Amino acid sequence: SLWFFSIQGAMTARSHHTQLGSNPELATVFHKLVPLMSLPLVLVFVFDGPLRPGMKRRKRVGAAAHWMKQPFKDFVLAFGYHVRQAPGEAEAELARMNQAGFIDAVLMDDSDVLLFGARLVIRNPHVKRKPDIVATYHTNDIARDPDTPIIRSGMLLYALLVGGDYSKVGLQGCGMQIAYGLTHTELGTELLLAVDEDNETISCFLPAWRAKLRHHLANDPHDFIGRRNRKLAASIPRDFPSMEVVKLYTNPLVSDWAHMETTTTWGRFQLLDLATLSTLAERFFLWKSAGLLERKFQSKLFDAFCIKYLIMVCFMTLYFNSSSNLISSVPTSQA
Repeated sequence: SLWFFSIQGAMTARSHHTQLGSNPELATVFHKLVPLMSLPLVLVFVFDGPLRPGMKRRKRVGAAAHWMKQPFKDFVLAFGYHVRQAPGEAEAELARMNQAGFIDAVLMDDSDVLLFGARLVIRNPHVKRKPDIVATYHTNDIARDPDTPIIRSGMLLYALLVGGDYSKVGLQGCGMQIAYGLTHTELGTELLLAVDEDNETISCFLPAWRAKLRHHLANDPHDFIGRRNRKLAASIPRDFPSMEVVKLYTNPLVSDWAHMETTTTWGRFQLLDLATLSTLAERFFLWKSAGLLERKFQSKLFDAFCIKYLIMVCFMTLYFNSSSNLISSVPTSQA
């Protein structure tokens, strides 16, 4: 789902849409999928579901499915990757999958997935400049960082103060430095603990919480911010924070993994389906009609296909060797 926004943003920036060939958005998808083939990874692409929130990336989201969704899925499956549709937001589903151990890491650039509870996030590599270098973020490392420690409750408070996917502005006038300073206070933890209380308890809790926020801003008693912000403290609205927004972060709609068996095919390497991929390339890019299909596949796919094949052979060899060792270690009965 994040690819939809980044790809369409890139197309808008380049403006001359008609000069980019047939279906340039899907061509970009194709070219982003190619380098992933040569990595020793089993990839699961997760898409937003019908019950996703109405606000995303600070913009209203329509109920209709994105036009790229189905062809995107078709390309993903043809490349030998796996597809899953979340009931709600894809980032929340990925975070829960990571928490439950169904996937080892989440590959994306959006830090909100950490707020949803993901344990390990890998940033997408810069394919042209540094294709073999990635940044990784583990919640334990972030919490223990001596310079910039922050835990999940602090991430929640930060998103509420500066604005995130579900809020356009956050707390008006609160910048990143002030928000980060406040993450060292007890405010985020208290808010996270209160979110599951009943409405009456929350209604009693919020005025006291706002008073504490006002105190930290106006007086900076522990010097977490570095200066007093009395004007900002006096401007805190009576409806801040929105508990609806808080709950979108803390209690997102995700699959019930406790009562669901993992999909066994997720652990399998799969080669790309060349027949399906050539059909898709002709339908969306007209490569066959233009006499480009063979040259495009040879230049784009051949190396990655060979690497993926060797990876599969290697893993199959390891699997059969371990199975043989297991069988040979079983004692046989003597007559």
